[in-house]
Amino acid sequence: MVREDPKSAGDLLKRFLPQLQAMGAVAGRQQALEAVLGPEASAHCRVAGFHRGQLLVEVDSAPLFAELQMFRREELRAELNRRDPSHPIAHLVFRLAGAVAS
Repeated sequence: MVREDPKSAGDLLKRFLPQLQAMGAVAGRQQALEAVLGPEASAHCRVAGFHRGQLLVEVDSAPLFAELQMFRREELRAELNRRDPSHPIAHLVFRLAGAVAS
């Protein structure tokens, strides 16, 4: 059995830093989404991920999903980008919670 030398804290952080940054980006986007949508609508929305400029938002209400998907997508994307220009959203995608991806 070959035993590896212990890793330094810096080496471990290099491996996990991208994941931590992604988690921070998602948390920040969730807060911004709540501020933009307001308390009633944001109670039905959850940021599910942010990767390569695409923000994925799960919505647990079919009527709200339709409203966001069809009428408010660009308005929300622009407002979220205005609030945090350091991580621009190129595509805002909504997914109905519980729906199976095809």
